[in-house]
Amino acid sequence: MVVGDGIVTGHSVSKTQPPITGLQSKRRSKICNACHSPPENFKTARFCVAHRHLQYICGLVGCERPVAEGSKVCSTPAHHEFYQKWLKRFGRTSIHSVRRALERREIARPPPGSNPADHLPPIPLPPLPTLPEADPVFVQTQRGEQVKHTFQAARVYCVQLLTWSCGVPVAYDKLYKSESETQVFAFLEKVWPDELAYCRPDYFAYDRACFLLRHLVTSHVESRWLRSTRFIVDAWHYIGHRVDDIVCRARCNPAPSDGSQPDLIIEETNQQGRTVQKRAFNTEMAEQLNSWFGGYKGVLNRMTDYNFDFFVYCMLFLYTEDWKYRERLEKEKQERKIARELARQEGEGRNGEVEERDASGSEGDSEGEEDTSSVERAEGGPSWQEMLMKDYNEESDSDYQDV
Repeated sequence: MVVGDGIVTGHSVSKTQPPITGLQSKRRSKICNACHSPPENFKTARFCVAHRHLQYICGLVGCERPVAEGSKVCSTPAHHEFYQKWLKRFGRTSIHSVRRALERREIARPPPGSNPADHLPPIPLPPLPTLPEADPVFVQTQRGEQVKHTFQAARVYCVQLLTWSCGVPVAYDKLYKSESETQVFAFLEKVWPDELAYCRPDYFAYDRACFLLRHLVTSHVESRWLRSTRFIVDAWHYIGHRVDDIVCRARCNPAPSDGSQPDLIIEETNQQGRTVQKRAFNTEMAEQLNSWFGGYKGVLNRMTDYNFDFFVYCMLFLYTEDWKYRERLEKEKQERKIARELARQEGEGRNGEVEERDASGSEGDSEGEEDTSSVERAEGGPSWQEMLMKDYNEESDSDYQDV
């Protein structure tokens, strides 16, 4: 079984937005929505080398006027006001600005033992920037739902990870716009193409497996994935899917109790001696990997594209090596546990033999028969361990004489 999931992190990419419907712009219409090139400068640049000419056009998508000097928008007062409001709300995100904000809060440090919320001064966020309804950009954004801009570079939407259910990572890919079913299926095709169809997993656990299955049935009817792999929803997300979703309940159940998928259910005996059913695979392995991987999001978001790829590869490699080390320790622990159990059972067996021998000796004494071993024990003779060693040596000598 392979488990897949995405984590929202990624490096900067060129800020290229598609043109708004109805605009008569040849320059903007040539911009590709799938431009994955990194920006020319990861610190200040917004566009890649191929689209660097866009920095001289107004940053509001839909306005083709040249930018004003020292600004990212044109000289239109409404656009200039929009840009200034955006700077107040989102522009001050550098480490120095955050440090100054923390220093301002340190001035109002509450006394010990008091509630900090009662002493910290409220710092309200500036309002979101808006455009007047008469502005052409406002009209062309479908009644002003969301004004698109190019004030800062874009970012990779998420990193899609694939891992075996035991915990070993398989592959990863960067999804630039969204975690759609089309891109997830393209990622699976990249990892296991038709030439490697015999290597495809029998099960693929994914939080939106039912939607992915619908996509394959409607758009890729002849796909060999429908015959080689069963798509199931992981156990945690499955409880949140709709009960009336027939496809999800019938085809993507991670633990069907009707016996249709016996490989997904195993039976074990609990401590009370009852036979219970449990899941055979860990369908949350990708979530657990992402939880560990999320600790490095702050570092990854500030990296260049080549450093990002190298760092992810190294971290997945170290995670695999750590998994092997933990598996080896667990195996050694189980071996030591089995060895202690065998030694305990062997010791109990020897104690039983000694007790039987003691009982037979006491019966002989009561009947008047002479038992030298019992006399020795009564007079502080050897212990039962010494007696066992004596018997073992005698048996060894007799076997050696027979030979």
